[in-house]
Amino acid sequence: MKTLTKMFTLCCLSICLGTFLLADEIDQTKQAFQDKKAEIKASKEAFQLQKNVIQEQIEIQQSKEAFQNQKAESHESKIAKQEEKAQIQNSKDAYQQEKAEIQSSKDAYQQEKAEIQSSKDLYQELKDARTTLSSFNVNVPNNFIKEVNQEEVLEQIQTSKESYQQFKAEIQETKDAFQLVKDSKEAYQEIKASKESYQLEKAEQLDFMKRNPKYAPYNGSRDCVDTDNGATDSYGDGCAAYNNFPSWCGGYDDDDFDSMSMCCICGGGDSGSTGDDGGSDDAGADDGGSDDAGADDGGAGECVDTDNGATDAYGDGCAAYNNFPSWCGGYDTADFQSLDMCCICGGGDSGSTGDDG
Repeated sequence: MKTLTKMFTLCCLSICLGTFLLADEIDQTKQAFQDKKAEIKASKEAFQLQKNVIQEQIEIQQSKEAFQNQKAESHESKIAKQEEKAQIQNSKDAYQQEKAEIQSSKDAYQQEKAEIQSSKDLYQELKDARTTLSSFNVNVPNNFIKEVNQEEVLEQIQTSKESYQQFKAEIQETKDAFQLVKDSKEAYQEIKASKESYQLEKAEQLDFMKRNPKYAPYNGSRDCVDTDNGATDSYGDGCAAYNNFPSWCGGYDDDDFDSMSMCCICGGGDSGSTGDDGGSDDAGADDGGSDDAGADDGGAGECVDTDNGATDAYGDGCAAYNNFPSWCGGYDTADFQSLDMCCICGGGDSGSTGDDG
């Protein structure tokens, strides 16, 4: 009986111990499951974040490609409009020249018409005089009135008639030419309307470039001070804003703001060069002849483009940028950096060696 009791007690203890160990294992498994679940959730969130970043990069790339395409189209449109503008100017000059020729022809016609009228009046007077003399059979002395030669008068009249007919034909040709000019003027009006449309498109493009500029950190290569003195462009930006967006140069000037003459980044500003290096830091030291009239200061202040044959994405070098400074920083390539190479964009080589003597 005693042995049976011990065995029963032992069995109870075994069951309790097994239950405790099983519960502990279940708790560990449950904790591991929770940890795994949290890890999966964190991984899912990281994946979603990475997916969003990739999506944003794709959208940025698409937007960049769209902007590049638009910029290329804008450049092509700009070139086409420049050519059209030149054609308009040529047409306008031709029209003005032809108008002047027509006016000259009209003046000549009026003068010749007056001469013909005078000739007709003279002929009528001669005819009346001859009729009067013939009717009265009056012999008039030669020293009192000139003898009227009928054949000569008739010949003069015939010549005058032929000349009048010829001039009349010339006047008709002039009228036809004037009609052509009139038609040309109508065509010019159409071209003028097209030009106004181009100006509107250009304004919209400039506005787009102003609101979506290409950022280019300012890296001044010469001692220069902006001279805007608080003046701003049509969008309220001064030279300081132009330092990072040189493509704005020359595109948004107004009555009191001229970026090309006021802003260093656009090739303007005050370089502070007066021919004197300020006396140098060493009292009495020789500054290399900078105070001597006609001395060579190393060419400071003179700038030379350093493109050396390199061109932008459209085949234009620094020389072309001199006439279109708003291109600065907008069409660079791997071997052409307008902001570093072109003087008009604030780059180039100023010829300064850094040695003041």
